[in-house]
Amino acid sequence: MYDKNEIDISYNYLKKVISKINEPIVIIGGWATYFSVNKNYKKEFNSDYLGSRDVDLGFNDVKSLKETTTILEKEGFNFISFRYLKEIHYDTGKELTKEESITLPGFKIFNMYVDVIISETNDEISKELGFHPVDEPLIKLIFQDTKYRIELIEFDRKLWLPSPFLLLAGKVNSIVNRTMYHKRIKDYCDIIALCLYSEEDINHIIDLSKKYILQENIIKLNQLINNNDLQQVSTILTIDINIIKQILNKIIS
Repeated sequence: MYDKNEIDISYNYLKKVISKINEPIVIIGGWATYFSVNKNYKKEFNSDYLGSRDVDLGFNDVKSLKETTTILEKEGFNFISFRYLKEIHYDTGKELTKEESITLPGFKIFNMYVDVIISETNDEISKELGFHPVDEPLIKLIFQDTKYRIELIEFDRKLWLPSPFLLLAGKVNSIVNRTMYHKRIKDYCDIIALCLYSEEDINHIIDLSKKYILQENIIKLNQLINNNDLQQVSTILTIDINIIKQILNKIIS
């Protein structure tokens, strides 16, 4: 669903970023889904699962988050609101200076974002960081117990991913608040892929995930589901729409 150039750029910067920051490195979001499902997805379709346009990093304390933001700034990422950004030439993959980006049309610029996400925040944390970070309470569990994470070595670095059921819960909790169409469709794709292509039994992963999905979000998801979105997901994943509906019905039931 995303252009290959965008995915390749994001993948290359994922490697660059994790080569610089301290281990263990917690990857969440779209790239976590990719690493969780790609092996089995590729077996079935002989192609890689969808990548992500952004890099999402999880933290459980201010110290490690600040260490990473310092590294990102040294690597030339610019702080924008609560995100870190590099502007990349869409065709060449070259990093752009401010002067270069001004002279290029918008469609020639790819915004490479790195999002730093903490397990919890408050006014004191925001004051220490100098900005109000995005928080995701489920990150705390990844640090508390091995049952909440997958540990792997990728690019010769120690990565921690949320366990598939925790990642699924996070996707359901986020999709109901999406305002951008492409992000909503990507969340749907990730939800279906996690259920079908992670190492977990589909009923097991859904049952476990429900312990961490807010009940109000189950209700919102039920209201959100529509055939147009699901047909788009079916086309992207080449999975029958009826299978997609069955999976979503298991989640909302």
